[in-house]
Amino acid sequence: MIFTRARAAQPRAAFVLLKPKIPMPETRFHIPSMQTPDDASAVMFELQDLPCVNQAGVDLPKQEAWVSHTSMISAQDIAAKLQEAGIEAQTL
Repeated sequence: MIFTRARAAQPRAAFVLLKPKIPMPETRFHIPSMQTPDDASAVMFELQDLPCVNQAGVDLPKQEAWVSHTSMISAQDIAAKLQEAGIEAQTL
């Protein structure tokens, strides 16, 4: 008969690779034609439909919109897409 001593399980180190969060560019626009809640909804619809847009929001009283986006789309590209939709937008 052979007797062996049971070994306690060795704790294993857990490693998690955390990618540093890279801040996304945030661009603000002045939208003079945005005067009603329907106008604000139309702006939001256009902004949320764009590729590479992470988040967007509007401030109706200030007639402003903000967009958090990747560097794969520029502020000029966003303004051009709004212009194509009939929404005048000026970068702040």
